[in-house]
Amino acid sequence: MHHIENRVHQRVQCFNFPFERAFIPIWVFASFGGVAGLVVNLSFSGIQILTESNEKLANQLYDIVFVDEDDNEISNSAVCQARHVWTDKTSTLYNTSGFSFVGDVESAIRSQFNKFHYTSHPYLRCELRETFARVLN
Repeated sequence: MHHIENRVHQRVQCFNFPFERAFIPIWVFASFGGVAGLVVNLSFSGIQILTESNEKLANQLYDIVFVDEDDNEISNSAVCQARHVWTDKTSTLYNTSGFSFVGDVESAIRSQFNKFHYTSHPYLRCELRETFARVLN
């Protein structure tokens, strides 16, 4: 069985932005103080994110803060805590990393699904920030 078929929740593919006959490299952007990322896919249980290859994800827990594209600012109301599970460093330009969410994130993720599906921005950006709070599960 392929690893994608083992997922608990269906994921929404977010990184599909064809423009005319090419693709716009939307994953290149500046951060607001953490590690800038582009959401590859998203579910209620986890997220996969592209980051620049020179960014090292050395921590186990991160706060994932979604970017409000209308204001080009981070959204403090859309923060999810996540555990870093894996990183694929096979590309020289970017790394792909997988995270599993910690705690109740349904409301925050549902708002991101709505932004992705019902706005003019066909992508989701986020920022990874080191988490200092203890997680109780």
